[in-house]
Amino acid sequence: MALTFTQTPSNATIDGDEVNVKGQRLILTAFETSGVIRANDGFRYKITITPYIGGVAQDPLDFYVQPNPSGYGIIDVRPILDKISYVDSDYMGTSVHTSPAGALFAHVNANNFHRVDYDLLEAWVVDGVLTDSPTGSTAPPSTSSFRVFAGAVQPKDGYNPDLSVIKSKTGYASAVYVLTQRNWDEWKMTNSYGFTSSDVISIPVFQNDWGCIAALYSGWNELAYEIFDVDGNSLDTYTMSISGGSIDANDLQYIIAYPKALSDNLVLSALGVTPDDHVDDWAYYTLTFGNSSLAVSPTFIFYKECEARYTPIRIGWSNSQGGWDYFNFKSKSTPSYQTEKKTYKRVLGTFGEGYDHNSWDRGIKEFGNTTKRYIEVTESNMTAEKYAFLVDLIRSDNVEFIPTDGSEEFEGLVLENRQYAEEQCIKAEQKVLTLRFRFANDLW
Repeated sequence: MALTFTQTPSNATIDGDEVNVKGQRLILTAFETSGVIRANDGFRYKITITPYIGGVAQDPLDFYVQPNPSGYGIIDVRPILDKISYVDSDYMGTSVHTSPAGALFAHVNANNFHRVDYDLLEAWVVDGVLTDSPTGSTAPPSTSSFRVFAGAVQPKDGYNPDLSVIKSKTGYASAVYVLTQRNWDEWKMTNSYGFTSSDVISIPVFQNDWGCIAALYSGWNELAYEIFDVDGNSLDTYTMSISGGSIDANDLQYIIAYPKALSDNLVLSALGVTPDDHVDDWAYYTLTFGNSSLAVSPTFIFYKECEARYTPIRIGWSNSQGGWDYFNFKSKSTPSYQTEKKTYKRVLGTFGEGYDHNSWDRGIKEFGNTTKRYIEVTESNMTAEKYAFLVDLIRSDNVEFIPTDGSEEFEGLVLENRQYAEEQCIKAEQKVLTLRFRFANDLW
């Protein structure tokens, strides 16, 4: 009996490996090529799925699939991967928003990028008992595999779309899979600093902003960094070498990119080339992915924003590309608190050797107090592109409060809103968005 997979998922090929995003249907279709086997013969396709976490194989999962009327066995493996593939900010006890320890410029994250092996065998229902590969069956084919990370594509993109085509729709085409929802026309700079190409992505920042840029490690091995003053004069430059490694672990990189993460890096700070080293002089800096000194990505321009009237609220979230995006809400924010108290009533006074009455005793004992914290933020005067960017935040399943004072007190957030209606400013093309977040952990 000859068994084969006639359909497997594939969004991209990286270093010879099939790579997929989790947020889509991941269909495996099996077929017995003689075409004479039917379900009522007792035949079953045995499809074995073996996921890897951090390069370590987990227990295999066996699925016995009954052929459909056309003789094909079809299974969607996405539900299997939902629980193991996700975007979080933890890297060996530190946050991917910060700079890694030592002489490194990037974090890797075993929770996001996984290898998945799949095998195809035959099985039969014999006298009501499911039996694997009885004597005389053809030897199974060799194990195949693909890689998957926690990105997503939308139904409008079709089934099994090419990731490079998806990225080209965001305003630029690049050989590098940079996992961000930002595109070139969202934040045009007031001062263009001479940059006019559509292969430029502008990102407004403050001095103490933490953050990273995520990218699949393929076709590049370095990140060129250069910092400039307001007149476009270069203040410093440095090329960060980034190593890959096993595709099971190191091929999804979280590279330091935002000012505080760069300034906190041991290598860059020792050389004196960070934004903190030019705190009064720098106006913007650029980051470009390169392959042996050849630029292979758009230029990311991080430009310094004017001081905000209110303390900005910085939010980071796992985006639908499988990386992290960030936004500073600069309008007035509204914090609020809700305290829950458990109490019991007791007799007034104290009891020791006798009874002592006092007038200040409330007779009420409080215990188990918890305080929920909330923050409401509003962003107005947004273009349609900025609004679409923040809609990705609404859909995210991992949102964090990023401190703007330079501390590393990152906190998880839960988006309280469940329904949204587009609000427009006086100018019809401008939009308003109000979001209410609850801090995930209560105060005790």
